[in-house]
Amino acid sequence: MLSGRTMNYKGEIMMNDQLIKTEMLREMGWYIGEGVEERRSFFGKAKGKTITEQLQVNQNKQYISKQLIEIFALSPSRLDREMKYISNERWNASAAIGLASGKRIFCFPWLDDSVNEIIRARLQLCSNVLKKNNCILIIPIQSESIVEGFADEIIYLK
Repeated sequence: MLSGRTMNYKGEIMMNDQLIKTEMLREMGWYIGEGVEERRSFFGKAKGKTITEQLQVNQNKQYISKQLIEIFALSPSRLDREMKYISNERWNASAAIGLASGKRIFCFPWLDDSVNEIIRARLQLCSNVLKKNNCILIIPIQSESIVEGFADEIIYLK
């Protein structure tokens, strides 16, 4: 909901004593693992943009694509692939694209205790870079051990 993906919800979201609408959340929010909109091929079929194409959307003029590729440790051999074909680099690429797109709130997928060390390392890298850029991260977890050592605050919801 905070990434702007959910349209139908009950209640209100307040931020700094201001009512936040879904459109505002869409402007600020980003769901890690996804990219920007697909493009259409000559025959009208949906075709995903490559990582390079998505990084070029760059509304955050603080970085150029080359810097984002370095900061998020993206493999040059995967930059000309669609998001769905880059395996476990998806989070890094998605975070880079979100940052390039000027997003401020980053929501991660639900993580349970089966998170392996590769995913944990990617989570920590993304977290460190995004926090340095004054972004808000929402990481729903099953246990504290997943974010131990790099989370600034843990909020328990029941």
